[in-house]
Amino acid sequence: MSKSYKIFSYMQLVVLTLFIAHIILVWFLVVVDPNSQNFNDILFLFIYILLWVSGILLLNHNKINKQIWIKNIVMTTVLTTVLIYDYWIINLI
Repeated sequence: MSKSYKIFSYMQLVVLTLFIAHIILVWFLVVVDPNSQNFNDILFLFIYILLWVSGILLLNHNKINKQIWIKNIVMTTVLTTVLIYDYWIINLI
């Protein structure tokens, strides 16, 4: 197994985990209990921290290749923006 394949698989795993976390966040905020504000804040904070930790792990994992490093920053920023946008929209409802 080549090194680039391992990095690609690791990145796919993190993106999949974050996508699932994002789906769970939206599901909890909309379906389970939209009136429980404290629970919503804790859940959002947990997933937000998970997102940044995984982004930092990716950055440390791929220090060698600058192009992959830049892609990881962009990916983490985009996913963070999506989570913040979802949270903001759901709080408006």
